[in-house]
Amino acid sequence: MIKTKSIYSQRSEDDGVRVLVTRYWPRGVKKDAIDRWFRDLGPTPELIKLWKSGGIAWEGFRKEYLDEYRSLDKSALFEELKDFIKCAVEGAGSGGKGTVVGRGVGTRTGRGDNGGRVAAGEGCDVTLLCTCRMDERCHRDILKELIETPG
Repeated sequence: MIKTKSIYSQRSEDDGVRVLVTRYWPRGVKKDAIDRWFRDLGPTPELIKLWKSGGIAWEGFRKEYLDEYRSLDKSALFEELKDFIKCAVEGAGSGGKGTVVGRGVGTRTGRGDNGGRVAAGEGCDVTLLCTCRMDERCHRDILKELIETPG
């Protein structure tokens, strides 16, 4: 199951594999709080600023983010995220505890890479994380929809 959550929300056992999908590293968050960081799947700084300032409504943000997603060729990175999630979920189902699921793929800079300490068998849940509060609409919800949409 794919879930979304704020990186500042309390960690829970059912988070499963924790994947950060924001452009900047969140303040006060330790590197071991996540399993992977796909920084380039976050909106551009300009779009974030426009959204947070109220300069654009949600539907406008959604359209702009999807346009960015297509024009900035985030599709290859998105495919890496989907492959990572698929690998984590399939590994969890196999009961192969201790099997390492990819290291560094999608991190671009390697920041946030925890040494590949994601063990298959820890659970098949994946949580997409961002700095937005849980009661806000967020690009992580758009990513979740894209992942769950067949095709």
